Amino acid sequence: MSTLTLTRFAKSSELIENAASIANDIYKPHLSTAVAWWNNDHEHVNEFLFKYLGAVTVLRVKYCRESCLESFKVKQTVFFADSPREFQNFLSVSNNFTFEAILVILVINEFPVSDLSEYSKIALKKDVEDIVIVSLKIDGKIAVSTVIPYGSGSCGDYTPRELTTRERNYFKENKYRNFYGCPIRVTALELVPYVKVVKENDTVINIDGLDADFVKLVIKSLNATLEIVSASDHGDLGYYINGTATGTFGDLYYNVADIVVPALLLTTRRYPAAQVTYVHRPTRIILCLPKQEEIYKLLKVLLPFYNWLTPMVIAVAISIYLTIKFVKIFGPRGYEVPQRIAFGIFSLFFGQFYNVNSKYWYINTMLILWIWFCMVFRISYEGRLVEGLHHVILEPPVETYDDAIKVIKEARIHPTFMEFYRNTSLEKKAVEISLPDLETTFFAIASGEKYLLAIDMEQARVYKKTVQILERKIVDVPVNNYLRPRWPAAKFVATVILRSIDSGQMIKIMDDFSSAQMPLYLDIFSKYQWEIYATLKIKSTTRTLALALSTRMNINILFVFIFLNFEKQSNHVIKIFLR
Repeated sequence: MSTLTLTRFAKSSELIENAASIANDIYKPHLSTAVAWWNNDHEHVNEFLFKYLGAVTVLRVKYCRESCLESFKVKQTVFFADSPREFQNFLSVSNNFTFEAILVILVINEFPVSDLSEYSKIALKKDVEDIVIVSLKIDGKIAVSTVIPYGSGSCGDYTPRELTTRERNYFKENKYRNFYGCPIRVTALELVPYVKVVKENDTVINIDGLDADFVKLVIKSLNATLEIVSASDHGDLGYYINGTATGTFGDLYYNVADIVVPALLLTTRRYPAAQVTYVHRPTRIILCLPKQEEIYKLLKVLLPFYNWLTPMVIAVAISIYLTIKFVKIFGPRGYEVPQRIAFGIFSLFFGQFYNVNSKYWYINTMLILWIWFCMVFRISYEGRLVEGLHHVILEPPVETYDDAIKVIKEARIHPTFMEFYRNTSLEKKAVEISLPDLETTFFAIASGEKYLLAIDMEQARVYKKTVQILERKIVDVPVNNYLRPRWPAAKFVATVILRSIDSGQMIKIMDDFSSAQMPLYLDIFSKYQWEIYATLKIKSTTRTLALALSTRMNINILFVFIFLNFEKQSNHVIKIFLR
């Protein structure tokens, strides 16, 4: 065996020993580590396995079949490469089965290494930035390198940086703490109040809204810039089905964007194909129908009298009437008593003249007390009558799915929400709609169309319309920001989002939004109906005042008729007038 061969064998052994030492230092031993190679000899792998102390899964990638593809889902990887092409082939295969960023220790068996930057360039292109490259330099020394893509004046820098022996943090977790003004790509879909696309001359210049403001806050805290790569171009949120991603979600899957807004629900058709962050807000899904219609309209004239003061006034009036009748029957004979007692009590209540011919002090006292009673209660009673003009009798509310399907033509539900209504009676009439159709359908329901719509409550609030909701069928679900699969910065971005949530930033954004919207609308929640008013409706107010005024004028005409036709003179007159 030649001296050169012995030297190369010794250096290779030292290379493997360094790689095993690094793996033992930074990898978690209780998690499985994929030890893979493309087509080189087994000797280096065997030596590494002998020195590595953690659990391993061994993969010869070139001959890997369906049975071993699941092994690519491990997050800790050691790969032995003889050339950049082998490394590229390995990442091309593994990226088809991994959606989270993986940690890679790359052991280069090539000696001397042709161009180390070729390996780092491939790693950056394939979303592998948490990488340690162990190689032999021309002088025979061991080199341990990594990639730091963001720096002052550089974005996407793939130049290998050699680590010194004192730098134990091989993966440089703080490399994503500062983006140095580099862009973070965002794909957006307009959905009020969460995302509002701001355009100038048909060019998207910014995004606003609850989720948009939160994402911009996170981007700012990372010292990054916002780059909007798409805004409402896809028409819907999209999914990942059978290896194909659609809609706005497809921008993440196909590496067009890093973050998608608005925040999306966790579903089985999205979660396997992207990285998710922490829940930063809940979403309340409501089922809305047309508002309850008014019934028994002919009885509306009696509704103003439907209050607790009416029976009190009637009870007091009857008691006075019976008292006067009692005195008339059992009192001393020869005294004159008032005539038309019921009419007199009625006249006094409305402030009209009533001539009383009586020497019974008890009857006079009762009438005086009735006058004082009317003075106190009439003002309040008139107010109750005016309030009663707003009273209506509504049809019975819809409370269950079975009740709903009897009164609607169809249930329009977005595919994301459909998961909550599977295997229910509502599914029989369910029709899937796209996101832009939510607004159209909601306004159709507000105008009386017989549809049932599943919609986000905050979105419905912004539309400021009156609808009926199924209060027993409200669903509260969490939402998350989805991040690009295999994006190395995703873990640190998720940490920043968590800190922002814990510090109350999202709550402040929502409070500021509610405060800004409060002068525009009032929310009125009743047991069966949910009403939203943009402003005081002048037409409704004018109609109510006109009705109240006409009622008062009719009463005054009645008073004049009573006064002209029923007043009579008497020798002993007590003139009583109540203003």
